[in-house]
Amino acid sequence: MSRLTILDGGMGRELKRIGAPFSQPLWSAQALIEAPQCVTQAHQAFINAGAEIITVNSYACAPFHLEEFEWQLADGASAISYSFSANGEHFLVLDSLGFLNVLEAHAHDGEIHWELIGQVDITQEDVTTMPEGMKFSMTVAQNGQFAYVVDPIAQHVVQVHLEDLEIEGELELTFPPVAITWLGIAQEEEHDHVH
Repeated sequence: MSRLTILDGGMGRELKRIGAPFSQPLWSAQALIEAPQCVTQAHQAFINAGAEIITVNSYACAPFHLEEFEWQLADGASAISYSFSANGEHFLVLDSLGFLNVLEAHAHDGEIHWELIGQVDITQEDVTTMPEGMKFSMTVAQNGQFAYVVDPIAQHVVQVHLEDLEIEGELELTFPPVAITWLGIAQEEEHDHVH
């Protein structure tokens, strides 16, 4: 018999059901900004219902939906990946020059504004040596304050702590990674028998 894996449900519908702030054009991203505890509550409801894989609440998490930033990427850089942190406190922009740009929200005159609080240099390599067809890639842990960035040039995965803006670990690989995705953390199943 094949094993069935259960994914979470529709985040927007669940957020609306529990009363999270929810309107166009932000949709479920509005809860990340205004009520991140609702996002946590929705994820927990899916887990309690048996979901084994929880997906990121990132629909409509694009800068043009959120606001005009007063911050711009460095000359010659382009945004290649972006995401909110698990609790919605940080907005992350990974650029083509190998910098993880971390922005933080703050309220000003009744509106949310985002400011750059720091950058983390992901690679010590010359970015012009990026293998053809490849690029840096990022995912965010949904159980803590970490982002994981793959560097195809150096052939490793870098773990970045989002509060300290420091690289806390590296996983060396024997191949250039193409992409990275957060699938969650597996829990050990309980057994009623002795091994």
